[in-house]
Amino acid sequence: MYRKILLVVASILFALGILTTSVLRTSAQTQSDSYQVQPVVSPSSVEETQKIDYFLAYPGMLPDQFIYPVKMLRDKVWLFL
Repeated sequence: MYRKILLVVASILFALGILTTSVLRTSAQTQSDSYQVQPVVSPSSVEETQKIDYFLAYPGMLPDQFIYPVKMLRDKVWLFL
């Protein structure tokens, strides 16, 4: 009985240790260049910036839902008119 309790407590402490370590490493502010992301700028993107409009059927609607194609068709007809 005590062995099972000790095993459960040890497992929970191990999991909390991993969680604490990952949270602390993620939240640490480092000044290293290896952690900083530099944007890639190509010559063509500097000269012209294109605005892309994405039209979705409904803000809460996802493409894998059953009614999505019907709502997309409705929206395309609405935009056409």
